[in-house]
Amino acid sequence: MLHGHTACRHLPHVSGIRFSVSAFCQARITLPLGVLDHLLARLGHSAHSALSEESRWHGHRTFLLDGTGCSMPDTPVLQDEFGQPAEQRPGCGFPVTRLLALFHAGTGLLSQLVVAPLNSHDLSHVREVHPTLEPGDVLVADRGLCSSAHLALLVQAGLHAILRIGARQMVDFTPQRPFVMPGTRRTPEIKGLPRSRGIKAHGPDDQQVTWLKPKTCPPWLDRSTSTGSAFWTPYVG
Repeated sequence: MLHGHTACRHLPHVSGIRFSVSAFCQARITLPLGVLDHLLARLGHSAHSALSEESRWHGHRTFLLDGTGCSMPDTPVLQDEFGQPAEQRPGCGFPVTRLLALFHAGTGLLSQLVVAPLNSHDLSHVREVHPTLEPGDVLVADRGLCSSAHLALLVQAGLHAILRIGARQMVDFTPQRPFVMPGTRRTPEIKGLPRSRGIKAHGPDDQQVTWLKPKTCPPWLDRSTSTGSAFWTPYVG
């Protein structure tokens, strides 16, 4: 990879050692996963330290975060660890893993990869990505990672985020609009009202709001973390 994704058959010329493609693949399989994780972390740290100002957005390092999945060989170990789609009968499908990948927006470099079981949500593993980021970094993600708790964690770490609003989050640009406090029982009278307090309108489709702390702690966040100072302070969205 460091030689521009050179083909396996070209590796003997690069290394000066004689071996077959099959032997190289067999040897690569024996590498512990921790070694590959360490190499990825070292490569990302070295590359990010050498980033030029042109690769930043308004002086900020910017990262893209998204989830995907892939199937794996049908072995008992992988089935127990990751599981398979519920619509497939046991013994008729392949185990599938969820992947949460962090890329640097300026270079496209893969900075971190979180591997998780199929029946889990990206939000429950997103905190594993945060240590890779530094205060002042900008994280760009889709609506699957847009929640008040995740935003609070980002603010607590000194990070910025650009997230598409969640599907269930009401958005209203009406000046001095009414809002609903978290934990309020849903009734026909409050249907369609946003659960955020408007602060200031900057334009027809641009506003500053405060998201209030939810009454319940999300299942992926331990209660000791949710009672931190950042979660008791209104924050801007």
